[in-house]
Amino acid sequence: LIIEQARLARALAEVERSNLALDEFAHVVSHDLKAPVRAIREYAGFLLDPGSASTPDERAGDLLRIQQLATRMRRMIDAALDYARAGQAGERVEAIDTAGVMEDVDEFLAPAPGVTIRVDKPLPIIVTERTPFEQVFRNLLSNAISHRRTDGAHVTIAARDEGDVCEFTVADNGPGIPEGQEDRIWRLFHT
Repeated sequence: LIIEQARLARALAEVERSNLALDEFAHVVSHDLKAPVRAIREYAGFLLDPGSASTPDERAGDLLRIQQLATRMRRMIDAALDYARAGQAGERVEAIDTAGVMEDVDEFLAPAPGVTIRVDKPLPIIVTERTPFEQVFRNLLSNAISHRRTDGAHVTIAARDEGDVCEFTVADNGPGIPEGQEDRIWRLFHT
């Protein structure tokens, strides 16, 4: 009976932790999606305003911004779905060409001019679940790009194969983590 109560207490604590993480996940995703939706509404409002004195080039620019914002939202939704799926049991463990994963992440993020991502090759082939592995690097590179210096970002990815363990490093020339914010970066969806 005591063992069963302890097991139930652990399960209850895990459910409570999961519920808190899910609440935070829902809050962050809805917050992050509201900004592009608000901008899309504003641009659409400009386009629909019959009294607008905008030129055809300005209207084309507004349509382009709507398209870019919609694409950004799609990427955010895909990233949220990838994150939600990453923790699910049962994803296939397979041999992963980590250099190929880095190329896919680079292509997905489509860094702006002035952002250099260098991969020190060779990177190892490892056996793992692809989605969570890829998500980690997508987050690290996205942070390096988002929080870069004004003169651009230089990011280097490297790995050291230790036999049973591979150590990956991601280094950038960004400003670093502000003092007092070190604990915050480990919370769900914080950068």
